[in-house]
Amino acid sequence: MSEWLERDGPYPESHIEALLDPMRRAELLATGHSLWYAYATAELFYALEDLDKIVATVPAAIRAAVLHEVKEVGANLQRAFSSDERGARSVFGPRPVDRYCTDLNPSGRNAFQQAVGGYQHVPLTELAAAMRSMVAAMRLTRNRHVHLDMPFWTLVVEYNDYAHCVLDVSPAPSQRDNWRITIRRWVEVGKTDPDLEWVLECELPATPPVAEVIHFLDLAADPEVINGWSQTQVGLALAGTSFLVTTRNVG
Repeated sequence: MSEWLERDGPYPESHIEALLDPMRRAELLATGHSLWYAYATAELFYALEDLDKIVATVPAAIRAAVLHEVKEVGANLQRAFSSDERGARSVFGPRPVDRYCTDLNPSGRNAFQQAVGGYQHVPLTELAAAMRSMVAAMRLTRNRHVHLDMPFWTLVVEYNDYAHCVLDVSPAPSQRDNWRITIRRWVEVGKTDPDLEWVLECELPATPPVAEVIHFLDLAADPEVINGWSQTQVGLALAGTSFLVTTRNVG
């Protein structure tokens, strides 16, 4: 953990205020620390939003108790930070976070560091913005088959069988890059180690609004929709979207 602190500098203690004051939650969506921290704080933002929605429906006494517990967590984190440098290390890793999400454990952090490696000259603000778009789309879609694939800068939609195609949504980490949508299908399914081959690609000329990406992922919640999209020819849009197929595998 000390390697991470030395590489990226101290974690910004001010973000703990988001746990103490709901009016400061938006600060979680602004960071100058690291790509991994942009991911972690975005995840925390949406987790707190979910918590707010849930406690709004429970009796007042339970709501007060839950919110008090959240504030206590924030207060404990503040004390850990203010005590000494070891406090920050005990807060952020390697436990307890890796019990809840593999992207938050040391190997997950290394994947984020690898992702940054190919964009050393790109401002962190650009990288973090792309990351937050990915987290927003993943957390706000009704599609529960979406996962983040780092260091490849991709949201992947896949199902646990070989009958359905795999969908990749790749936001542009840099303003010089384009968003891409890729559909792949399983081949040589009867073999011991089947493979994926790409079927088609949509290279988007501009960054789509997050709401449009969420709608796209919602449509992909039905695996047969992705299979249908895989038949789309070059120059035509994937059904129900404005995304035009730019390249197709002729094999």
